[in-house]
Amino acid sequence: MGINVFDILDNEDYKYQSFNVLWVVMMLYGSVAVFYYVINAIDMLMDLFVREAMSVSNGTTE
Repeated sequence: MGINVFDILDNEDYKYQSFNVLWVVMMLYGSVAVFYYVINAIDMLMDLFVREAMSVSNGTTE
C-alpha cells in the first residue's frame, strides 16, 4: 500500500522535473544578461546625448 521508489521514477512528471529546473536557471541567467546589456546601452546613450563633457586634465566641465 505504500509508495514504491520505482513508481515515482516511472511517473511522467518526474521525467521532466530536471528539464524544468534547467529551464528556470537558463531563464534567470538570460534575464540577468539582458538586463546587464540594456543598462550598458542606456549608460552609453546617456554619455552620448545627456551628460555634459568633462575635461580629462582637471575634472571640470567644459
